[in-house]
Amino acid sequence: MAADAAPKYERKPAGSSFDAFEKDVRRLLVVSPRMPATVLAERVGWSGSSSLFRAKVAAIRPEYAPADPADRLVHEPGKTVQCDLWFPHQPLPLGYGQEGKPPVLVMTSAYSGFVQARMIPSRTTEDLLGGMWELIQEADAVPARLLWDFRDRDRPGEAHRACQCVRRGAGHRDQAPAAEGSANPKAWWSG
Repeated sequence: MAADAAPKYERKPAGSSFDAFEKDVRRLLVVSPRMPATVLAERVGWSGSSSLFRAKVAAIRPEYAPADPADRLVHEPGKTVQCDLWFPHQPLPLGYGQEGKPPVLVMTSAYSGFVQARMIPSRTTEDLLGGMWELIQEADAVPARLLWDFRDRDRPGEAHRACQCVRRGAGHRDQAPAAEGSANPKAWWSG
């Protein structure tokens, strides 16, 4: 009656038959993290249940296995839009007898793969911001993050400056337009 809680049966863990072999298994996994459980069992002299041994090895193998080289990214709806520039291979007629290869701003939703594109006059900060703003207005949605990846490009500066303007937020309406009643997206520049 004086106890704080109702009485219950508690049993101390008795351990596992694997415990005696764990040290040797770990020693082998340091040398060869991908060694199959059947080979590990043979090398340490395991004679018990193979399913128990495999389960115990599977539980400790991640501590020794190298990281998977392929990233598994999960994108949530409305969170990230990848931005990039594409340049036509052939000159395009620009009017009044002029030809050129103007940049095309491409924005792709990381979740759905929805692609939008807009030809812009140049790679300047003003044109990049204007193009991003027009595409966001067309989509009628503001993503949480705009992601630019210019690692392999010659001139990352303009996109970087555009991202800096977007990152400043709604308080700097002269540099980055803000959707009325909504927050500006954050811009991330990778490179």
